[in-house]
Amino acid sequence: SGEGIPGVYVSFDNGDRWVSTSLIKIAVGTLAAIGRNLFAASDGVQRSTDNGTTWSSAGLAGQTVRSLVTIGVNLYAGTDDGDVFRSTDYGTSWTAITKDLPTNHDPKTGIFTLGVVGANLCASVVSKGLFLFSGCVSWADMNSDLINSSVVHTFAVNGRILYAGTGNGGVFRSVDAGVNWQAVTAGLGKSDVLALATAGENLFAGTNGAGVYRSTN
Repeated sequence: SGEGIPGVYVSFDNGDRWVSTSLIKIAVGTLAAIGRNLFAASDGVQRSTDNGTTWSSAGLAGQTVRSLVTIGVNLYAGTDDGDVFRSTDYGTSWTAITKDLPTNHDPKTGIFTLGVVGANLCASVVSKGLFLFSGCVSWADMNSDLINSSVVHTFAVNGRILYAGTGNGGVFRSVDAGVNWQAVTAGLGKSDVLALATAGENLFAGTNGAGVYRSTN
């Protein structure tokens, strides 16, 4: 049911069949979960504790939230305006942690995506590259030696290895938490990489118009 209608869908049979939840007719860009709490991001954040049967506001109304990630019981949200927020109470309240992050609250330097490197938060900032929220205290630049760092669309982590997908620059790899980077583009070239995902030893890259690529090494 709800085929073709934007919103959140759920499958109880490993993806064979999908049904819409009660959060429909709204574009949802990202999901995250803490225990039984499911969070959906669009205009603000919505929360469900019953597999999507009912939803309630979890704050940040009026903010276009691009990305959600969790570290333990902490929920982080990155917005189109270049802000990063943290909630320690399942979205009841939020605290801005954008200090030292070069976004200037400007949509031109919004948050592409958030991720987790070790136990630290990492943010990909439009036109600025990658930054690590070191020790949950301050943001540190991770762009040294990262070519095309101004257009890092996405990143992925596999153990201690960090991958960055760039605009028309392909994929870069770091084995030291972003201190040094190396291009890993054999067979991929300088594609516009919009999505990265790891599965075991496999790395998958989703590109803009050139399909999906897989690397096994």
